[in-house]
Amino acid sequence: MATSPSPVRRLTTYWKLEAGNVVFVPALAVYLVLKSGGRISTALVLSGLACSFLLVIGTIVLRMMLRRARGEVTATADWLPLLIRMRWPAIGLCVAAAVAVGAEWINGSPELSAQFVAPAVLLLLAVLE
Repeated sequence: MATSPSPVRRLTTYWKLEAGNVVFVPALAVYLVLKSGGRISTALVLSGLACSFLLVIGTIVLRMMLRRARGEVTATADWLPLLIRMRWPAIGLCVAAAVAVGAEWINGSPELSAQFVAPAVLLLLAVLE
């Protein structure tokens, strides 16, 4: 029976994946929209920003957990004030993105195209993050 990898090794991998997704996920959405003939809309930009911002928060949390797993006592004290300050901008970005996606849906009679689906998926990912 194989043993599971240590928490330090797993967290080291997780925070790097999370950090890479800060750029990769929104860039993939923009690429798919442009490749399908769509345009970069306000909803896409706001949803991408919300998604990236929350992925940055997730990266910070994973780094904080990694430092705690390594036994660094001040890991929480160093990052917690920043995370608390990032809460309201994250909520504001999600609300703005939701309003933009809703407005695009109402004004553009939504169809299942990358133009509408990409911002909606990015917003969903942001909220889930």
